[in-house]
Formats: sequence, structure tokens, C-alpha cells
Amino acid sequence: MYTLCIIGMGISGISIARWAKKAGLNIIILEKNPFIGGSWLEKSYPNVILQTTKNSYSYSDYPMPNHYPLYPTRDNILKYLDNYCKIHNLYKYAKFNCAVKKTYWRNNKWNIIHENKDGIATITSKYLCVCSGFYTKPKIPNYRNINKYRGSIKHNIEWGYLGNENEKSFTNKKIMIIGNGPSGCDLACLAAKN
Repeated sequence: MYTLCIIGMGISGISIARWAKKAGLNIIILEKNPFIGGSWLEKSYPNVILQTTKNSYSYSDYPMPNHYPLYPTRDNILKYLDNYCKIHNLYKYAKFNCAVKKTYWRNNKWNIIHENKDGIATITSKYLCVCSGFYTKPKIPNYRNINKYRGSIKHNIEWGYLGNENEKSFTNKKIMIIGNGPSGCDLACLAAKN
């Protein structure tokens, strides 16, 4: 039985793991993807940059390198997270390609059912920290008469490292972007450029 099971190895899961390790806890990290990074791996598109400064996004015990731009790219962020995991030896606690299917509390412990290449397994832990993020599943609204639309509908997650789209997806196409938040604006710029 583990003292702490952490679900997700993005920026929050990595931070929890670092301080739990320092406290001497017996930890395990279950990450559904083949690598760390969370949203920076799954959902970041080619031209995305950090929307706040590197100084406010760094871990307190490990600032981002001086040679990074003030607003780092997704590649900068992933390299930074990788280096952080290496200097704190966090990879030894991680199980990658390990998707959590269900958790439940029974007999004063958490039961965590997960799936990996070997099949379904269950581990137990005294504490559970869910660091899988708010936006783990893309949401495409069900607009009225959407079934009449003959074009393709994409979510920005499809431009992430694990997605199937790239800059060339916009070439010679009429594009409509719904949403004027940071992701919508970034994808609009990427579409206009390509």
C-alpha cells in the first residue's frame, strides 16, 4: 500500500510528487500519457506560449533558465518540467501509459483501478491526489442543426503533441474559430499564418 497516489504528472502532479518525496512519503504517480507535461503535452498547439511570465510559472525551488524567453514556448515548458523531474529523481515513482479508470474509498484506504499495457490492476493508497486537470476531455457544443454542417469540426486538443493535426491543416481551407479566449486567438493566428 502506498501513502500517496498522484493521478497525473503535469505541473501540479510534479509539484505534489516533489514535496511528498521530500517528506519521505511512499508515493506512486499514475500518468495516462507516455510522457510528463499534462496540458503542455496534450493540448498545446504549435505556436502557443505561456500567457504569464516565466517568473510566475516557475517552481519556487527551481527558476526557469535565464536563456528562456519571458514568455516560454511549449517546448521550453516541457524541457523545464523534464529537468525538474530529473533533478528531483521523480521518474522512478511514475508509471506512464497508465490510465486510471476508477477510484473508491473502502476500508480506510483508496482503491485505484488503472489500466496499462499489461491490463487492469488495482493499487491501494492512504491518500489520493487527483492532478488530472480541469480540461481532460474536449467539449464540442451540440449546436442546433450541427448535423447539417458538412465540414469538419476540430478541437484545439487535436493540435497538441499527441493529436493528429498540424499547421498544414489550415492550408487552403475556410476556417471558423469559435471562442475568443487565448486558445481561440492563438489558433486564429496559426490559421492565418498558414
